[in-house]
Amino acid sequence: MTFILLHAGVPIGRLHLDEGEPAAGSLAPLPAYESVAGPLRREGDLLWRRRAPSVASGRSFALDARSVVATPASSDERVCREADIVREHLELATEDGQQVPVAWIDVADAAAQAEPPFVLVYFRDAPAGVPARVARRRPIGGANAGPPAA
Repeated sequence: MTFILLHAGVPIGRLHLDEGEPAAGSLAPLPAYESVAGPLRREGDLLWRRRAPSVASGRSFALDARSVVATPASSDERVCREADIVREHLELATEDGQQVPVAWIDVADAAAQAEPPFVLVYFRDAPAGVPARVARRRPIGGANAGPPAA
Protein backbone atom coordinates (compact mmCIF):
# COMPACT_ATOMS: atom_id res chain seq x y z
CA MET A 1 0.00 0.00 0.00
CA THR A 2 1.22 3.51 -0.74
CA PHE A 3 1.57 6.00 2.11
CA ILE A 4 2.68 9.57 2.66
CA LEU A 5 5.50 10.22 5.14
CA LEU A 6 5.10 13.46 7.05
CA HIS A 7 7.35 15.41 9.37
CA ALA A 8 5.38 17.53 11.85
CA GLY A 9 2.39 17.42 9.49
CA VAL A 10 4.32 18.36 6.33
CA PRO A 11 4.49 15.71 3.55
CA ILE A 12 8.14 14.82 2.89
CA GLY A 13 7.81 11.69 0.74
CA ARG A 14 5.75 8.84 -0.67
CA LEU A 15 6.46 5.20 -0.02
CA HIS A 16 5.04 1.80 -0.79
CA LEU A 17 5.34 -0.47 2.25
CA ASP A 18 5.45 -4.24 2.23
CA GLU A 19 3.30 -6.20 4.68
CA GLY A 20 6.00 -7.16 7.19
CA GLU A 21 6.54 -6.12 10.80
CA PRO A 22 8.33 -3.86 10.52
CA ALA A 23 6.97 -2.83 7.14
CA ALA A 24 9.68 -1.59 4.77
CA GLY A 25 9.93 0.49 1.65
CA SER A 26 12.01 3.03 -0.27
CA LEU A 27 11.09 6.67 0.08
CA ALA A 28 10.34 8.79 -2.98
CA PRO A 29 11.29 12.15 -1.44
CA LEU A 30 9.18 15.25 -1.98
CA PRO A 31 10.93 18.66 -2.02
CA ALA A 32 10.20 19.18 1.71
CA TYR A 33 12.37 16.13 2.53
CA GLU A 34 15.46 18.32 2.16
CA SER A 35 14.38 20.22 5.30
CA VAL A 36 14.93 17.07 7.42
CA ALA A 37 17.45 15.14 5.32
CA GLY A 38 20.57 16.70 6.90
CA PRO A 39 20.46 14.98 10.31
CA LEU A 40 19.40 11.65 8.77
CA ARG A 41 22.20 11.75 6.19
CA ARG A 42 24.82 12.75 8.77
CA GLU A 43 23.79 9.77 10.88
CA GLY A 44 23.81 7.47 7.83
CA ASP A 45 27.29 8.68 6.88
CA LEU A 46 28.43 8.10 10.46
CA LEU A 47 27.27 4.47 10.21
CA TRP A 48 29.12 4.09 6.89
CA ARG A 49 32.31 5.50 8.48
CA ARG A 50 32.05 2.95 11.29
CA ARG A 51 32.00 0.23 8.63
CA ALA A 52 34.95 1.73 6.69
CA PRO A 53 37.58 -0.54 8.35
CA SER A 54 35.86 -3.50 6.70
CA VAL A 55 37.02 -2.14 3.33
CA ALA A 56 40.62 -2.81 4.34
CA SER A 57 39.68 -6.35 5.35
CA GLY A 58 38.60 -7.21 1.81
CA ARG A 59 34.87 -6.58 1.99
CA SER A 60 33.74 -4.13 -0.62
CA PHE A 61 30.94 -1.61 -0.66
CA ALA A 62 30.66 1.81 -2.21
CA LEU A 63 31.91 4.62 0.02
CA ASP A 64 32.30 8.12 -1.31
CA ALA A 65 35.51 9.55 0.15
CA ARG A 66 33.93 13.02 0.23
CA SER A 67 31.46 11.85 2.87
CA VAL A 68 34.15 10.47 5.22
CA VAL A 69 34.97 13.00 7.92
CA ALA A 70 36.59 12.06 11.23
CA THR A 71 34.50 13.06 14.24
CA PRO A 72 34.98 12.61 17.99
CA ALA A 73 32.64 10.27 19.89
CA SER A 74 30.73 13.15 21.53
CA SER A 75 30.01 14.55 18.08
CA ASP A 76 28.79 11.10 16.98
CA GLU A 77 26.30 11.07 19.87
CA ARG A 78 25.08 14.54 18.89
CA VAL A 79 24.61 13.42 15.26
CA CYS A 80 22.53 10.42 16.37
CA ARG A 81 20.44 12.55 18.75
CA GLU A 82 19.68 15.09 15.99
CA ALA A 83 18.46 12.25 13.73
CA ASP A 84 16.33 10.86 16.58
CA ILE A 85 14.71 14.28 17.02
CA VAL A 86 13.69 14.21 13.35
CA ARG A 87 12.30 10.66 13.76
CA GLU A 88 10.24 11.67 16.80
CA HIS A 89 8.19 13.98 14.55
CA LEU A 90 7.60 11.54 11.68
CA GLU A 91 4.03 10.52 10.89
CA LEU A 92 2.39 8.22 8.38
CA ALA A 93 -0.80 8.90 6.42
CA THR A 94 -2.77 7.24 3.67
CA GLU A 95 -2.82 8.90 0.26
CA ASP A 96 -6.16 10.51 1.12
CA GLY A 97 -4.73 12.08 4.30
CA GLN A 98 -5.94 9.68 7.02
CA GLN A 99 -3.32 9.45 9.77
CA VAL A 100 -2.08 5.90 10.37
CA PRO A 101 -1.15 4.98 13.96
CA VAL A 102 2.40 3.67 14.24
CA ALA A 103 4.75 2.81 17.10
CA TRP A 104 7.93 4.11 15.40
CA ILE A 105 9.24 5.17 11.98
CA ASP A 106 12.91 4.83 11.09
CA VAL A 107 14.57 6.37 8.03
CA ALA A 108 18.01 5.29 6.83
CA ASP A 109 19.67 7.76 4.48
CA ALA A 110 23.30 8.44 3.66
CA ALA A 111 25.17 10.49 1.09
CA ALA A 112 27.46 7.45 0.73
CA GLN A 113 24.64 5.22 -0.48
CA ALA A 114 23.50 5.71 -4.04
CA GLU A 115 19.93 4.67 -3.27
CA PRO A 116 16.81 6.45 -2.05
CA PRO A 117 16.19 6.63 1.70
CA PHE A 118 14.96 3.37 3.22
CA VAL A 119 12.04 3.44 5.67
CA LEU A 120 10.99 0.95 8.37
CA VAL A 121 7.57 1.37 9.99
CA TYR A 122 6.73 -0.43 13.22
CA PHE A 123 2.97 -0.88 13.69
CA ARG A 124 3.01 -3.23 16.68
CA ASP A 125 2.05 -1.57 19.95
CA ALA A 126 0.55 1.39 18.08
CA PRO A 127 -2.75 2.62 19.47
CA ALA A 128 -5.78 1.66 17.42
CA GLY A 129 -7.43 4.30 15.28
CA VAL A 130 -10.85 3.51 16.82
CA PRO A 131 -11.90 2.70 20.39
CA ALA A 132 -12.14 -0.96 21.29
CA ARG A 133 -15.60 -2.41 21.91
CA VAL A 134 -15.82 -4.59 24.98
CA ALA A 135 -18.93 -6.70 25.42
CA ARG A 136 -20.07 -7.14 29.00
CA ARG A 137 -20.22 -10.74 30.09
CA ARG A 138 -23.14 -12.06 32.08
CA PRO A 139 -22.23 -14.05 35.14
CA ILE A 140 -22.40 -17.79 34.69
CA GLY A 141 -25.72 -19.06 36.01
CA GLY A 142 -27.59 -15.84 35.31
CA ALA A 143 -27.83 -12.51 37.07
CA ASN A 144 -29.31 -13.97 40.29
CA ALA A 145 -26.71 -16.67 40.78
CA GLY A 146 -24.95 -16.51 44.14
CA PRO A 147 -21.38 -17.45 44.90
CA PRO A 148 -20.45 -21.11 44.40
CA ALA A 149 -21.10 -23.42 47.37
CA ALA A 150 -18.11 -24.36 49.45
